[in-house]
Amino acid sequence: MKLAVIELGSNSCKVLLAESHKSPKTLVESRIPCRIAAFLNTSGELSPEGVKLVLDTLAEANQLVQEAGQIYLLGTEALRRVAGIKALGKTIKINTGLELKVLSAEEEARLAFLGATAGQTLKGKIVFFDTGGLSTEVVFTQDDRIKRFQSFKLGAVALAGKYLTRMPMANSCFYGLEEHIAKIMKFKPPHNPILIGAGGVVTTCAAVALGLPEYDSQRLEGYYLSRMEVFRQIALYRSMSLDEIKAVPGMDASRADTILAGTMIILRIMDVLGVISLKVSARGVSYGYLATLK
Repeated sequence: MKLAVIELGSNSCKVLLAESHKSPKTLVESRIPCRIAAFLNTSGELSPEGVKLVLDTLAEANQLVQEAGQIYLLGTEALRRVAGIKALGKTIKINTGLELKVLSAEEEARLAFLGATAGQTLKGKIVFFDTGGLSTEVVFTQDDRIKRFQSFKLGAVALAGKYLTRMPMANSCFYGLEEHIAKIMKFKPPHNPILIGAGGVVTTCAAVALGLPEYDSQRLEGYYLSRMEVFRQIALYRSMSLDEIKAVPGMDASRADTILAGTMIILRIMDVLGVISLKVSARGVSYGYLATLK
């Protein structure tokens, strides 16, 4: 049976249609920019425009997975912050027929790790992270066993809204953002770990490193992104206007205004761990959720 997972996140809606969950054959893999986080205030209220955006985005996603015998709708950090989530879930059900399941931070981290590492033989100390629009989840494992996880309120959309009000970025804003990330992104690093990263910022950085003319998950999956390249991209984006960033080969234009903040989160994680590269995964929560179905 064909199964679909729609993952509604802070910055985008990811759509996956697969032939089966036991040994999934990907039929459709797409990303719809939506940036729900921009319509969510500090009290957790989603504006009427935000609700309309959610419904319009899900209508578009539904069109991509019409062949599915079962569709699963998952919500991540932005949906966790919605104060009236039950009411929103009812509105979604009435308008789309989809049942919303909002993942906890721990569930999101576990599923992202499972999706990113499915089919791999894992040995040693591994740190996995998935950074999004409003939060970053970090998972610490020994081989394939999860030991602990941490969720940080650090995301590219939220940080860009506060610090990247003008581009090219002023030095004071850059150093303020750098200090803010370092203050929050603190954890005890394991000795000599392997680092795996997922999420739109990670894949966009890898696509820029490769100079890809269009998104290609097969080329991105398993690519090793060096610290030197991450540092290079930070220096590049810091000196550019928004239009210049959009024109960078490999850039996802919908992330151009947030990519600097996201890339700085990646660099901070690499520096805390003392690693010189990370392994990129173009897979995540949706693939992990399919793997858990029986």
